[in-house]
Amino acid sequence: LQRANEEITRHKIKNEISSLKDTWNSILESVDNVFDVIIKYSLQKLASLQPEQDLGKVDLSEQMKLLELDPAYIDFYIMENGVCINTTSYEDSGLILYSSEEYYKNFLLQIQEQGRTVVQRWTMENDTKRFKGYGFQGTEDKKYVVVVRCYSETADELTEMFRQRMNRIARENNKILSVNLFVCSENVPHGW
Repeated sequence: LQRANEEITRHKIKNEISSLKDTWNSILESVDNVFDVIIKYSLQKLASLQPEQDLGKVDLSEQMKLLELDPAYIDFYIMENGVCINTTSYEDSGLILYSSEEYYKNFLLQIQEQGRTVVQRWTMENDTKRFKGYGFQGTEDKKYVVVVRCYSETADELTEMFRQRMNRIARENNKILSVNLFVCSENVPHGW
């Protein structure tokens, strides 16, 4: 009888975790779709300024205000030859991206040459354990790559709710030591 009860409990826990994971994935996909639109819109608006204003010198914080975007969750970067020459993330000013992985350099060069727009799926940032998304677009004159980095308050809140629920499941069931969910990290290339 005790084994039967343990098996029922184990099955309930497994189903609850599976259901939480499915809900998590569904919500993140919805967040991904919403921010895909925001990122593409921001990229298009910024890149369209280049013929009129030099994006290397334009006030990106002002552009963010004009686009009604929250600077707590979004950053703009203007890249020239792999170097960040203008940004709303002042600690990243002067950042050299070409010195990182060769595939990343080739990825940025393709975007710059082709002027195409690429929006990456959300990934978990290693340092902050927050979900972030990136969008890239080359300017028409092929001088710059416009980059938009985006975090999501909704994803932050959902991540915390999910962690709390996983911890509660472990606390309520003394035979569970921990519950781990592995998500794609930012170090894994996505379609590059």
